[in-house]
Amino acid sequence: MFRFERKTILPEELDQGPLPHRFLGHAWLIWSVALLSCIYFLEVPATQALYLSITAIILARLAAFDLCYFILLNIYTLPLIPLGVLYHILFTEISAFQSFLGALIAGGLGLMAAFIAYKLKGVEAFGMGDVKLMAALGAWVGVTNLPLAFSVAFTLNLALSFFTPRNQPIPFGVGLVVGLWLFVTLKAPIHTILHLIP
Repeated sequence: MFRFERKTILPEELDQGPLPHRFLGHAWLIWSVALLSCIYFLEVPATQALYLSITAIILARLAAFDLCYFILLNIYTLPLIPLGVLYHILFTEISAFQSFLGALIAGGLGLMAAFIAYKLKGVEAFGMGDVKLMAALGAWVGVTNLPLAFSVAFTLNLALSFFTPRNQPIPFGVGLVVGLWLFVTLKAPIHTILHLIP
């Protein structure tokens, strides 16, 4: 863990995730390679590819932290929201308003889910880091694409639950990271596959 990251976390916030803490660097490297490889297949200008590459490294760090510590750092989740809005201003046809509205609705749904989970279980089963990452996902995919992006993210987390021990929480941020990234880089193939499903 980097020193500047450690300064933003209280020791009691750190938990033991599915991966041992010592694998944080390895997980970050593997996630970075996996996410960056998606950009290779995109036919986009160099500036857009660079923008996406920086985002991929941030997302990879978030996924690694969630797997090793069950935590999503504010220093990574919060900047992803304006980065998503700016991405659409610079590179896509989605308007800044649609992006901002997507962040607002997704974050609101996250807060609602966190509240319901707390009321049902009496513990914080759904963290505020997940809420902020949901808002970031909304900013990156835009309000009209939220249902599809959430479907992808929640399906991935459902699949992950089958490989998680019964008494251990699911690193929910991992599904959000993959759902966000697949939607941003592979939106057309995802639409095609879903249209083939009867």
